Amino acid sequence: MRALVFTILLGSCAALVAASEPSAETATSLGLALKAEAVSAGEQVVLKEVATLSDIADEKRIVLEAIAIGRSAQPGQNRAFTQADVVAALRKAGYIAPVNPQGASAVTVTAALERISGKQFADTASAAVRAYFEKDSDLDAVVEITSVPTDLFLRPGEFTLEAELPESGARPGAQSVRVRVMQDERRVADPVVGVKVKLSGPVQVAAEKMFAGDLLSETNIKVLRKEMNANDFLNRTNASKLIGMRAKKSINADEPLAKTSFAMPQVIKRGDAVTVYVKRGGLELTTRGEARGDAALDEAVRVLVADSNAEVIARASGSREVTLDDPIARKRN
Repeated sequence: MRALVFTILLGSCAALVAASEPSAETATSLGLALKAEAVSAGEQVVLKEVATLSDIADEKRIVLEAIAIGRSAQPGQNRAFTQADVVAALRKAGYIAPVNPQGASAVTVTAALERISGKQFADTASAAVRAYFEKDSDLDAVVEITSVPTDLFLRPGEFTLEAELPESGARPGAQSVRVRVMQDERRVADPVVGVKVKLSGPVQVAAEKMFAGDLLSETNIKVLRKEMNANDFLNRTNASKLIGMRAKKSINADEPLAKTSFAMPQVIKRGDAVTVYVKRGGLELTTRGEARGDAALDEAVRVLVADSNAEVIARASGSREVTLDDPIARKRN
């Protein structure tokens, strides 16, 4: 964008200079005093930064002072321009009147710079991580910076810093946070900050040891405030919603209660005598059978039907009850 604006400005300067400049034979010489040292704030070094003009009307001075002499060096570095370089730039821009260069034979131009310290990047990353966790008022996050990027030097101008957390979000433990640096609507850098997060908050845990098959009740739930690891944080759940479900494995006292550790309670066990409901259209028939496996509510289970001695796959529909749904109705639905 800056390059486009500069190109348009340069074209305007050339047109205005050429249209308003008298012939070389009748024009008064342009007084130009070159500085020995100068500082450039942009990507292009312009005349007003390296020289002072005299014997010229103000309106034309503004146009001439905007003429580019050459590209600036990298921020903090310098580049030299001679009197001949300055005169050549004027000619290229369309200024044909005599030029009387004075002052230094050459000017050393240092490109201005703006310093963004590594600490600024670290502070940006730290604040973003804390904000991520503390959206939940029950959580307390302590963020330790483990690695700080080097300072960054830019050309002067407004810039913004924004931390980019992973799509999955931050987590307890060590991780990296990228900081996006924007200047003039361009992404100019993305340094990485190393952080380590210590997170504490309330965790619902088992009040006492539970065994596989035990049903979770309200008395099995206890709340502890503790430091969380990544698994604790990612597997947090509202244990009250698991009440009535069965443990799939043994759970030690004070172990966090995770949804993955529970399943629907079994309503049928292998060997149970079960009532078999057979639905056919508007009819419902009842017979007896024997379960060939365990099943929770709505799970499939194999059943040996007593009347026909045939093994079928039914749906567990209640305690020691299975249903053979109407296949026509299922297809229609």
